[in-house]
Amino acid sequence: MKEYIKVFRDWKKLARPNKWEIFWTIFFVLLSQVFVLVIIPMFSAELTAQMSANNYTTAIWMAVAVIVAIAAKNFAWLGNYLVYPKLIKTTYARINNEFITKTLKAKSANFDNVSKERILNTIHTDVLTVADFGDKITTAFGRFIMTIVSIVIIFTKSIYAGIIVVVADIIDFIIFSWFNKKRQVYVKSLRAINDKQYEKFSEIVDKREAIQDLGQEKRMRKEYNELVDEYIKELRKRTIWDNIKENHYQTIYRFLIFIATLVCIFLVMQGPEVMTVATFFTITAYVTDGITATKDMYNISTYFNDVNVATQRVNAVLDFVDRDEVEVGKNSFKDILGSISFSKVVYKKDDEGNPSLKKFDVMIKENETTLLLGSKSCGKRTIFNLLRRNIKPQQGKVMLDGVNIYDYTTSAYRNIFSYVSTKPIFFKGSIMKNLTIQEKNQKVVQEVCKELGIYNYIKSLPKKFNTNITELPFEKQYLIALARSILTTSQILVLYEFPSNLSDKERENIKKLLRSMQGSRTILIFSAKEYCADIANKIIYIENGDIKNITYTEKADFI
Repeated sequence: MKEYIKVFRDWKKLARPNKWEIFWTIFFVLLSQVFVLVIIPMFSAELTAQMSANNYTTAIWMAVAVIVAIAAKNFAWLGNYLVYPKLIKTTYARINNEFITKTLKAKSANFDNVSKERILNTIHTDVLTVADFGDKITTAFGRFIMTIVSIVIIFTKSIYAGIIVVVADIIDFIIFSWFNKKRQVYVKSLRAINDKQYEKFSEIVDKREAIQDLGQEKRMRKEYNELVDEYIKELRKRTIWDNIKENHYQTIYRFLIFIATLVCIFLVMQGPEVMTVATFFTITAYVTDGITATKDMYNISTYFNDVNVATQRVNAVLDFVDRDEVEVGKNSFKDILGSISFSKVVYKKDDEGNPSLKKFDVMIKENETTLLLGSKSCGKRTIFNLLRRNIKPQQGKVMLDGVNIYDYTTSAYRNIFSYVSTKPIFFKGSIMKNLTIQEKNQKVVQEVCKELGIYNYIKSLPKKFNTNITELPFEKQYLIALARSILTTSQILVLYEFPSNLSDKERENIKKLLRSMQGSRTILIFSAKEYCADIANKIIYIENGDIKNITYTEKADFI
């Protein structure tokens, strides 16, 4: 029982169901059970007794009463079905929203611990199990209450039949719980194998060209089929336990009905003063209808075990976002000038590959073009991630317009910066769809493409701007990403490295466009080579996490 209480608390904390929806679900379940286990059997038994006594007028009224009770029972179930979609929608929508919110906040390293395939599998199955538990547990609770009422009524009719039902129920519940604990092991195993199947299939889809080129189709098919076979074996084991449980239930209750019927027949034979025929039919109806109700009550154990597995899996995935998430302030300034300063920033090398910084101290003025130059592992990546607020300095401060960058709201800060890296991220769809995320005017979009020198290339494609972005070669994708960033209203443009396969003409077009933006935006360029040294106002040479030298060019006084 303690285990069930803990599972229920964990579910309630995760699902946070609406109290009124729970209330109305229980209400309609109890109402329907009153008709199923009390009123309908009572009228049915009386109908049979009156027919046996040739009291046809009373029997007709009893038949009408049975029909009305059945209609009322169906009305009660209809009320339950109307409440159920709202109950499941509240939980299902909220948990899915939490998934998408946390995923959007996640860092790349978070997905090293939990794969996107596992997340999808969890959303597809476990979230629904958690959401559906509210309806199942309230239905089972209603069945439980009315089963108790049914047993009490049976006791009032015949203490012997009542004892038989109670003993059978207790034995059944204990054995059911034991079976379900065994079954839970296989449920967990099946869900874990499902995760592996999702991951393997995703790997095959993502790497199919490499698999074909290297002739690895047979190996990948074998690995996937091994997972399928493993799943089938575990499924067979779980099914065996389910069948044993079901057969056990049928055996117990068939035996129960047989014994209870013999007892009641014996009592009826003793005469009306011991048990009447009407009472006999009443008890028979309660025992027969009680089979379904008691079975649903026993399924509480199944529901708890299933939701326990689902709750653990959902919580495990929801916890994949770093718990040490950066706290942000409430500043949402719109008039940003774009000055950036690093004040004695210290950062020690971490497991995610960010190199160390040693009291990094520099000031970048608004509307200034700055080149941060250095070889691999010099500290450029750490500076870049500090600006993105992916990591936090262990000492010192990073300031934007004299305000600590962590004092800005997330939405305000993201609007200030526009980033372009050598691995740009695009949304599924066409070139134009990706370019018009913020700037909706297609003529403006086309002008920027002309300045970058990719307009004629795009127009030469069969579908032109409707070409799927993934069909472009890597260097063209980079230019599209750069055009998209330039089209934003961000005050600060950050370029992190350049693709090595850009042509000389493409590099000149980039520099020409950046030169035209000077004086209107703060531009930061991270590079290992001096590609843009001739357009920079300031060149910061970085070595081993520290500033080796700062060079000011002739353009430094244009601000």
